[in-house]
Amino acid sequence: MGVCIKLATRSLRKNKGRTLITLMGIVLSVLMVCTIFTLLNSMLDSAIDSIIEKDGYWHIAVYNTTAEQIADLEAAEGVLSTQMISIDENDVFRITLKNPDEVYEFASRYLSETTEYSYHTELLSYLGISQSESIKSLIMGIAAALLLIIAVGAISLIYNAFAISVSERTKELGLLSSIGATQKDIRTIVYSEALLLGTVAIPIGIVLGLLTSWALLDIFGAYMGKVLYVNIGMRLHINGWLLMITAIFGYLLVLLSAGVPARAASKISIIGNLKGEKGVMKVKCSNFTSSAENLLAKRTIKREKKAFRAITFSLAISIFLFVSANAFSLYMLSFVEAERKNIGYDLRMNYSMEFGTKEFDELYSFVKSQDGIDEVGWFAESPSHFHSVLLDSEWITDSYRGSDWATLKESSELYKAPFYIFIISNERYSEFLSQNGLKNDNSVYASAFYDEIDEDSKSTSFPILKDGSYHADVRYMSEAASERLSQDINANPNDRFDYENYYDTFFSVNFTVGNYDFPLEFRPNYGGISILIPESRMPEFNAEITSKEIMIQSPNYANIQKNTTDYLTSVGLAEDVSIFSSAESYESQRNFAAMIKLFSTSFLILLTVISCANVFNVITTSLNMRKREFAVLRSVGMTVNKLFAMLCIENLRNGLLAILIGGISSLPLCYLIYKSIVVGAVIDFVFPLGAFVISSLAMFLIMFLTSLYGLWKIKNGDIIADVRNDFV
Repeated sequence: MGVCIKLATRSLRKNKGRTLITLMGIVLSVLMVCTIFTLLNSMLDSAIDSIIEKDGYWHIAVYNTTAEQIADLEAAEGVLSTQMISIDENDVFRITLKNPDEVYEFASRYLSETTEYSYHTELLSYLGISQSESIKSLIMGIAAALLLIIAVGAISLIYNAFAISVSERTKELGLLSSIGATQKDIRTIVYSEALLLGTVAIPIGIVLGLLTSWALLDIFGAYMGKVLYVNIGMRLHINGWLLMITAIFGYLLVLLSAGVPARAASKISIIGNLKGEKGVMKVKCSNFTSSAENLLAKRTIKREKKAFRAITFSLAISIFLFVSANAFSLYMLSFVEAERKNIGYDLRMNYSMEFGTKEFDELYSFVKSQDGIDEVGWFAESPSHFHSVLLDSEWITDSYRGSDWATLKESSELYKAPFYIFIISNERYSEFLSQNGLKNDNSVYASAFYDEIDEDSKSTSFPILKDGSYHADVRYMSEAASERLSQDINANPNDRFDYENYYDTFFSVNFTVGNYDFPLEFRPNYGGISILIPESRMPEFNAEITSKEIMIQSPNYANIQKNTTDYLTSVGLAEDVSIFSSAESYESQRNFAAMIKLFSTSFLILLTVISCANVFNVITTSLNMRKREFAVLRSVGMTVNKLFAMLCIENLRNGLLAILIGGISSLPLCYLIYKSIVVGAVIDFVFPLGAFVISSLAMFLIMFLTSLYGLWKIKNGDIIADVRNDFV
């Protein structure tokens, strides 16, 4: 064992250039792992700091508590601290636990079903604690995808360094075998080199990873503060456990990467490697126009299969890493953006008309006068008295006919569907007609969709009706009929009732279904026909308004909400008008999207550097190992230009094969990332073709420049010395 370690140490000292290249590979790999772990930890901790500064540090909030309940909760096992605060003149009892992982178990044990309470969901989600399977699946999918990308990139880089090292030392290892070294001894030498290099490179990689993380956070800190709408900058958070995991992960990567070269070294043929025989390969000339460079390239590729496989593998891995990392960024941002677009508005206010029409008009005028509003409007849904519309079978789509939503009226070919009436202001309705190039005639416009949820929890909308204009009969129950139905149900709760016997009010409607750009405030219901009418046409449809909702879209939502709250307080309606801020609810998603942008940019920069280093390392080392071959060719009259042409042919063949392998291998991983991240969101799978094309072109450019660099060194070398070098 001691002799093997001494031989490994002497070999590393003797071949300083090769040792330096291998060290660089390990340092870059550990740097990538450390940077990714540190960036994720720092961004999560900074987000948690932002949440704590805004909302405080607590895990459960209990409402309407009694003195007895407070005493019991304070004495409960696992409670770290409690706090009673007042929000909107209501007392809220906040509980902080010693172990946040036990928050859901604590609630089920100490809080009854009748107790009103809520979790600090935003904080818990950043701590990795959630009852939602979709969130857990998202987190696990992200972690698995990142670890796989990191592991593949690191192992490929370190593996190439060791594989090249073993290839260069075939004679040396063959000589050791000839004087009695066993296969185990040879493997021990290679593993000893790996451990020695790892011991030197891993601490350097960790330090450089921390410095890289600090630089990235320092550069983007001010930008992140603006995007996250907080005063907390992105700070470097160092976690000792993560550094230890990085070191262990680095050693594991080094040993795994050295495994295949170590086994290959132990199986080296003694006599063949001492003689330097690699065999003579015959290449069939396809025609008389084949150039010497082309024939030599074919011969070299056929003779040096293993070496060229290593080069092709390195190039393919570079494409694989770049495409996979880009896919991760693409799907994460698409997921967050889709979640934010599902809502569409930033503020929503509910106003009951019992507080007065004049008061509502004044409130609406005040809201419209606020600065920074992109779009604002109000809508009302006429109370439904079991409204139903009869649809001809020729109108409906085939998908709806076969769905669970379709209900066929008995003894007819007509389908029954719910009918909803939505009212907006005359002004907004005129804008809708103008934007869509529609005429203001007797027809109204409708949205008719139903949704289906697949096995992946993805909700997809499908049309009920084919696009076109229709004349249909609508039935509904008067208040008297609705009351009679309620009385019958209460009297005979176990009986089944046919609504057809209770419809007593009828009217006809002309409506048009199409692909229209509806106003912000139009929120159609799924599973039925939702028509949009202006306020002036309410009598035609026996519509009425009991409440109105104002919807606002504005980046200045926080100030508008504050100003509106102050206004409602001044007119005595603060307790009667509710304001819901979807923008505030989705602030965590916005924060998450900003972090993903920073993380993705950093990740792609690191992978680009590593991929370039990988390609440069493999090709330059391969050229150095072929110095004697190039020297022999030059000695018989082959020019440097023809040598370069030969290398270009080799690179073209290797590059095309690498593109094929890299593209095919990245496709299943991209789909795995897509399935792991896009949980329940309506986002189609898209292969990152742009990243694939860019990485392929960049690979050829790097190969071209690297070949020029290698030939420049060979051109300035001594032919005789290079020919003799292989025999020394």
